[in-house]
Amino acid sequence: MQERVYTMIKAMIKDGRIRPGERLLEAHVARAFAVSRSPARRALQALCIDKTVREGDGRGYVVVGRRGNGHGRDGEIANIGEISLESSPRWKQVHAELEREICVAVVYRSLRITEDRVAEHFDVSRTVARDALARLHSSGVVDKDRQGRWVAERITASRIRALYELRWLIEPEALVQSAQATPVGVVREARDKLRDALTDIPTLGSTTHIDLENDLHVRLLAACPNTELLRVLERTHLLLVSNPHRVHSYIDEPETHVYESLHQHLEVLDLLLKNKHERAADTLKRHLKESCAFWIEHWHQVQSHLAEPLPPYLVEAEPAA
Repeated sequence: MQERVYTMIKAMIKDGRIRPGERLLEAHVARAFAVSRSPARRALQALCIDKTVREGDGRGYVVVGRRGNGHGRDGEIANIGEISLESSPRWKQVHAELEREICVAVVYRSLRITEDRVAEHFDVSRTVARDALARLHSSGVVDKDRQGRWVAERITASRIRALYELRWLIEPEALVQSAQATPVGVVREARDKLRDALTDIPTLGSTTHIDLENDLHVRLLAACPNTELLRVLERTHLLLVSNPHRVHSYIDEPETHVYESLHQHLEVLDLLLKNKHERAADTLKRHLKESCAFWIEHWHQVQSHLAEPLPPYLVEAEPAA
């Protein structure tokens, strides 16, 4: 939702429907696009980062650009109107925002998530809220405690290292075992999609980044005949989801790291297409160790940012024993 709001506002500024000097307010944007305030806020922050808007002296953001006879009056709120975004199942909208908020919040604290509050916040049924949380559970973002409550454990440097160690011990073997059973067309499609993404890293959003990570680390391993290996790896899928969110939220100038990391993905896929499975496994292991080193090194940088206020459906919890 954030990316669609960002794209549409940028297009409206480019074609003159929103003019230099006009002001964009978070609540105003959320109401115009019929989204919650979180994706509206993130879209405006992204526009500020790429210098399409700047922070106003008071509240909101002011559109920048060369002013002509038709520029907006300073401080005038832009007339966006009511925009209908492409519809998607309600659970997907809830899931997307839940995923982002939880992945960023667990940098600082362990969490407890209440279904009733999720349903109330997003104005959906409890069934929709439970469905979204269940899908986050399948990717390791949330878990259930002994009382059956939804929880998310804090991500620490030591936990990151432990999860990566598990990955570099198991993923290369799972890759070798799955290589023979994976159709060549599936590998080629993943490689071509990755090549397209590498041509424009600065516009790579966290959703696309997560999808590319899943191509190599989940989908291409799905044919592994040892299903016990895959069950163990499910515990590490949290990293595939949460790391891209933290890159796009906290770490300064991540494009170089993202480019190098995805280039290593490309190297693995090219080796698989050449039937050099053992070399592909060795490259994957090196990639995972380098990714681990990156996150451990940058952990203090992430921690240096102030924690954002929690949305009402998230409550700080005691860390797991």
